[in-house]
Amino acid sequence: MSLFLPRSVKIRAGDHGMWRDCNISLENTRLIYSRGENRRNFIDINDKTVIQEVKFGKFDGIMILDNDIPYYLVSERDDTREILYNALIKLPEAQNEVCFEDFELLSIIGEGFYGNVYLASKKETGNKYALKVIQKSRLLEQGRAQMAYLERNVLISLHHPFIVTLEFSFQTQSCLVFGLEYVSGGDLFRHVHNHEKMKLSHIKFYIAEIACALHYLHSKHIIYRDLKLENVLIDRDGHIKLTDFGLSKWILSTTTTTFCGTTEYLSPEIISSSEYGQEVDWWSLGIMIYEIVFRKTPFYDKNRNTIFKNIRTRAPFFPKRTNPQLVDLIMGLLNKNHENRYGYEQIVNHSFMAGIEWNEVVSKKLKPPIVPSKPELRKRSVSCDIDSPEMQGFDFEGFTFNAN
Repeated sequence: MSLFLPRSVKIRAGDHGMWRDCNISLENTRLIYSRGENRRNFIDINDKTVIQEVKFGKFDGIMILDNDIPYYLVSERDDTREILYNALIKLPEAQNEVCFEDFELLSIIGEGFYGNVYLASKKETGNKYALKVIQKSRLLEQGRAQMAYLERNVLISLHHPFIVTLEFSFQTQSCLVFGLEYVSGGDLFRHVHNHEKMKLSHIKFYIAEIACALHYLHSKHIIYRDLKLENVLIDRDGHIKLTDFGLSKWILSTTTTTFCGTTEYLSPEIISSSEYGQEVDWWSLGIMIYEIVFRKTPFYDKNRNTIFKNIRTRAPFFPKRTNPQLVDLIMGLLNKNHENRYGYEQIVNHSFMAGIEWNEVVSKKLKPPIVPSKPELRKRSVSCDIDSPEMQGFDFEGFTFNAN
């Protein structure tokens, strides 16, 4: 593929570089940007390269994430940006493509509005994966096609021990498929609600690992927006893995306004349709800690509108014998004024977290309080409708990815 756009695009390398007017050209799988014949730079585009539409003030732009280095491109002309974006995502995809026929479906391990998650074994190797299968028709009906691209791109860009890994992605006529690492220990919701009350030392362990994962996401300009017990998986050694990034978003400015998330975990600023930023994730962590301790969320009601009112106006209730340091931590995270809400630094330095060696958290040197027993995999017949005639020919260009 070849393309040439003379001096109609501004490009910036990194988060703090200078914007420069450049000539842009695509030659095979290489994007070349130059200010003259003797100053040519390039970015190699492959299936591991993240290409994402983003917003810079009043301009729409493109982010290219190459080996953790972001490149930002903007143009005052919408048609120029659209031409460039469409050309980038149509560059050759991975040669080692994966398909449904490579797998044997073993069981359904998750169900949702857009599709299901299947435990699958790759026939050639026996390796197990979680296949998140999303129906294209559901995405299109809801106008959420970009959601799938965004989740794919976010997952490709993340490399952290407490975040689930995307191994591959592909599509059929009717489905988009995310091939995720299989995390065998179940989710934290099951462990919290099906076991005896957690000790304070156990609660501190989960706060530490989740806080480190959120801090990493925020350092990448990503807000999660769907932190809840069901989205915290436990691996075979007992450490956490955040999953389900369908609501996550890059925010290159400091705020956004989209109304989304799980009702009981929504922050006051989201409910009020105000601008919000990374602070919403720390609010959700406060809700999660409260649920771990008391096995219910602090503002719950059968009526959704009453939940919203409680979140905006009520203070959480704490039994008299609740550890006062724990109460202070939760109240700091559930501060209704997001400007004064606790974040990562306040958690690290909080008295409740005393005894946590923070330099040992990410290296997984803390002893997990729960080590799941090896799951008994019962082989049974599982079907999945992967080919729908009405979706034939509708292609999500640039979706395919293979980390191997």
